[in-house]
Amino acid sequence: MTDEGIKSLSQDLRSLFSLKSIVLSFGDCEKITDEGLANLIQSLNRSKSLNSLTLAFSGCREITDEGLRTLGDGLKKFQSLSSISLNFSQNHSITDRGLKSFGEIFQQSPSLSFVTLSFDNCVNITDEGLNHLSESLQKASSIYYISLGFAGCQKITNEGLKNLGERLGKIAKFEYITLNFSNSENITDEGLDNLGAGLIISGNLKSIKLNFRSCGQITDAGLNKVTQSLKQLKSLQAMDLDFGSCKNITDKSLNLFNEGSKKFDSLKTINFNFAFCENLTDQGLKNLGEGFQRHATLESVIVHLWGCKQFTDEGLKGLSKGLPSLRSSTFLALSFFCNENITDEGLNAISEGVQNLTSLKYFSLRFYECKNVTDKGLHNLSESLKKLISLTSITIAIESCKDITDKGLNSICESLKKLPSFANISLGFRKCEGITEKALENLGENFKRLDSLKLIDLDFSECKNIAYSSVNSLRNNLERLGNFNRISISPRKEY
Repeated sequence: MTDEGIKSLSQDLRSLFSLKSIVLSFGDCEKITDEGLANLIQSLNRSKSLNSLTLAFSGCREITDEGLRTLGDGLKKFQSLSSISLNFSQNHSITDRGLKSFGEIFQQSPSLSFVTLSFDNCVNITDEGLNHLSESLQKASSIYYISLGFAGCQKITNEGLKNLGERLGKIAKFEYITLNFSNSENITDEGLDNLGAGLIISGNLKSIKLNFRSCGQITDAGLNKVTQSLKQLKSLQAMDLDFGSCKNITDKSLNLFNEGSKKFDSLKTINFNFAFCENLTDQGLKNLGEGFQRHATLESVIVHLWGCKQFTDEGLKGLSKGLPSLRSSTFLALSFFCNENITDEGLNAISEGVQNLTSLKYFSLRFYECKNVTDKGLHNLSESLKKLISLTSITIAIESCKDITDKGLNSICESLKKLPSFANISLGFRKCEGITEKALENLGENFKRLDSLKLIDLDFSECKNIAYSSVNSLRNNLERLGNFNRISISPRKEY
């Protein structure tokens, strides 16, 4: 796509006066320039009733500050615009000057309530640009949702985070925030502390998502400070923290539920990613389990702990002690990856921990490349699954385990027949060389008996005892039944 293509598209858009929502993506179209963006905005100005606009120009490196200024000037004319989502990631031509001129739209858009902006890897944006943007956002009194992406913007520092937190915290209706500053070398614990202290000023936050993955200077102290600030929010219902690959994160960070006398009073949903935090040990899992016991009202729990190679069965036992407390949970997802210290004993502990969670509707358990898990572990898991009477969706991924055979897979399938409302299944047994075509035949027969089953997602890639013809046969047989909304089975071709 070039400016000429944008111009042709713009002419077509001019006739669509009644459009209320527009979504356009031009990712990696490197020949689009400021001129093309100007033509597009000029044509959109004819849509007087437009209330939602999504534009993606990621990787369009010929768009400059001038293009952002033109975009901002055009958007000021949309008085009914309530939602805007813009992506200008991967653009070295955008600087602080562009953010300053563009940010002026927030002061003149009275209906704007939903804002998503991505400037990931725009390496010439500094604290000054972030300050201009946050100052403008503060003056947009109707905004309640903000998502900002500045991943990889190395010139943003603690000072930028401090000003951002203080200004966003002063927006009266501000309730939902997503911030991505991953891969930022100059952000430290001080930045996190100041950000948290600022965001809680209004006291209205209901949901927060923070991504500081691969920020090498962040430690337990910084994470502790921001979570202690968030505990002051009586209205906080959802918390998503991504500190994966932060090399200075230790077991203390998994004690975030337990630190201090306060707890998260209203919290219902958590999503934690501490993948590849290699200093985490079994004590960290124990800390997390104790936190679950203290917050028994959690309804949705997602924990990613990939690549934490110091975990053993003892750690999973410590974590599992907190799982029975999650009696209100309807959604539970646990992920481990590449850990040969985890065996059937650890899987058994998790299985026992969840077996009485009768409110659980979705359960996901991933043990990628935990090579010492066997059929015995799957059998014990299947016995627990039978007791999850509310379960409608399940994801089980036990990959690269040489001691998983047809017997283990069959036990999982047998347990699913006991569940009355079961609708969605995802099974991943990639590189499990002990699984054969007989297991696939049994799988197909079991699925035929599950009247409520609507979605099937199976992965048997690189299982050397399963031929592509058998996978294709299973797919065809299931499709003939016509009962399913979606069927996805891998491998899709011979390997």
